[in-house]
Amino acid sequence: NKVHLLQIWISTKKLDIKPNYEQKTILKKINELIGLVSNEKDFIKINQDAFLLIGNFTNMKEINYVLKNSKNGVFIFLIKGKILINSHKLTKGDSIEITETDKFKFKAEKNTSLILIEVPV
Repeated sequence: NKVHLLQIWISTKKLDIKPNYEQKTILKKINELIGLVSNEKDFIKINQDAFLLIGNFTNMKEINYVLKNSKNGVFIFLIKGKILINSHKLTKGDSIEITETDKFKFKAEKNTSLILIEVPV
């Protein structure tokens, strides 16, 4: 079996803090974005105003995403499948950076998986 690895680094908001480790069971939901990591309650904690979400779509789905902080930007990494954002078509392994907006929408095709990361820019 092949292993596909995506290593993601997000700088912390504060320096020289004690490292922390956390593990949670996340209920798998289909055809919606699921929050995993944030500094907000009920998420795996991170010392940054960042949000990491995943999406697994079995059907064609249009997602309207509103940024949690209008000063943030968004990175989307496509694990498999296809999405369309404005006139940009992304396929497996592609990524896109979205800035200078507080909301956007995209269409996910059938059998699509992605990671969406909202971070300060």
